[in-house]
Amino acid sequence: MRNLSLEWGARCAVLAVCCTARYIHAQSPTPSAIARVDTFMSRAAQHGLSGTLLVARHDSILLLRAYGIADRGSRTALTVGSPFFLGSIAKTFTAAAILRLEADKKLSVHDSVRKFFPAVRGPIANVTLDQMLSHTAALPYLPTAGLFGEGTRDSVMREMLAESLEFEPGARYGYSSVGFTLLAGVVERVSGEPYERFVERTLFAPAHLSSAGFVGDSLRWRQPSTRSYSDNEPEPSLAELPAFPRMVGAGSIVMTVSDLYQWYRSLLAGQILPKDAADKLFRPRTQIRAGQSGGYAWTIATIPSGSLRLIAGDIGGFNAEIRHYVDEQFVVAFGSNRRTHGRGDREIVMNNVGRIMRGTDVPLPPALARSSPSQLQRMEGEYTTQDGGHLLVRIHGDSLLLGATDSAGVAALHSPNEAANENPSQLGAAANWLLAALGRPGAGLDTLFDSSLPADVRSNVVRRLRAEFQDSSTAPPELLGSYVNGSDGITYLRTHRRGRPPEFASLMWRGTKLTGVEFNQAVASPELLALEPSGSGVAYDLITGRTIRLAMTGIVTLEVGGVKRRILRVNSR
Repeated sequence: MRNLSLEWGARCAVLAVCCTARYIHAQSPTPSAIARVDTFMSRAAQHGLSGTLLVARHDSILLLRAYGIADRGSRTALTVGSPFFLGSIAKTFTAAAILRLEADKKLSVHDSVRKFFPAVRGPIANVTLDQMLSHTAALPYLPTAGLFGEGTRDSVMREMLAESLEFEPGARYGYSSVGFTLLAGVVERVSGEPYERFVERTLFAPAHLSSAGFVGDSLRWRQPSTRSYSDNEPEPSLAELPAFPRMVGAGSIVMTVSDLYQWYRSLLAGQILPKDAADKLFRPRTQIRAGQSGGYAWTIATIPSGSLRLIAGDIGGFNAEIRHYVDEQFVVAFGSNRRTHGRGDREIVMNNVGRIMRGTDVPLPPALARSSPSQLQRMEGEYTTQDGGHLLVRIHGDSLLLGATDSAGVAALHSPNEAANENPSQLGAAANWLLAALGRPGAGLDTLFDSSLPADVRSNVVRRLRAEFQDSSTAPPELLGSYVNGSDGITYLRTHRRGRPPEFASLMWRGTKLTGVEFNQAVASPELLALEPSGSGVAYDLITGRTIRLAMTGIVTLEVGGVKRRILRVNSR
């Protein structure tokens, strides 16, 4: 399964905006806020967002609606019944399973690993269940062997128990999926049944979760199936995904957004655990950062209006999150099958929906119109900037692909503030080091990758980089510039192979750590433009709000980040 493909986010056609909706306004004091949330989501879906949103207050669902596409190949729309791979949200179920066993007097969260795995040796033997539940066990973020691949439950447990500790257990917070995979093993040893069966019997059933299941159940997820996308790259559908033994307990659960909300309600209502046990999930135990504490799997944040509980998950293009604004008494739950530039659509939705519900004026994405072939053809061609930069516009499905072929053209597609700090030069230096290190075995390329990327994904990327950039018929790549928007950065490269036209590649960064690479692009700094009602082409970044607009009313203008410049059309298609 590919979870590292950072291309550019496709702007879906207007017909792909939504499929089903359900509104319940009973006892709702904020109908205007709900209407604005729906407008925001519908506009965002025009720009590619895909997912199902639920908003509830005082146990009443105010909005439940699906937006976007479940499978782009078949043009199947998402529905409110579409299931999503929840990723790390599975950890709340594993934590509840441990607390269920504790409530039944079958274990204590203060028990050590040694009690359940008597043959284990070394420091990990003294790690407690409490430390694994609260991410203070000093275990690594991801398994050394990666998330994917085959293995038995016993072989996976041996792998997890062989992991090295990264600090003194209990000393601080250190997020770890390894710990929750071990906790699933504890559940199996104490209960005497497979993790999945125990969770179904003691958690899914009493919460009445009709859609809940596990990844790898191909028959269960065949209809309706959901396919994930990392940028524009299709990944296996839920029906095609195998079981991942290293994810059991840490990220193996599938369900609808409605059932995710029902799970949370059941926890609060005492249907799953006694109240004192359920409270342990949300009790702050260790500081993550200023204003954020860790409970058992959950994060508890302090916000101006009081307390916020949240848990989120990301795996491939799938991502999901649920938040409870405790003092304001509303819940937001969202599941998506799309990730762009390494960031799931939940990062677009959750903050903005929370702001709208709390009365903040959130700008809406630009409205789009249906496009005709003649409108698209009118804009297709080659353009130059006043400083000699070259831009290309080509028809790409029902949109326009805009991009550059040289460094001046790339610069024209980025606002000055994206290059006005020290990070671009740092990224350029990191890119040069990376290209040089590809030819040096043992150069420590692993240190350049973001820690969120599994080892197997890093290895695949390094192999691909060497194949693309070290071919004997390939001249060294040319750096066209690095740009930063928020915490994310991109370095653009032009590659040369003898006898072939130039191709382009993009290195994606989070801070100064590599999060992805996209090869063999037709242009540098690619953007997909959809048509506005005015006839202008617009690309809108849902995460940052960055807007690029190509207007051809009289004078041809290119607007980037609110700054307009005149450009010259030199050749039409």
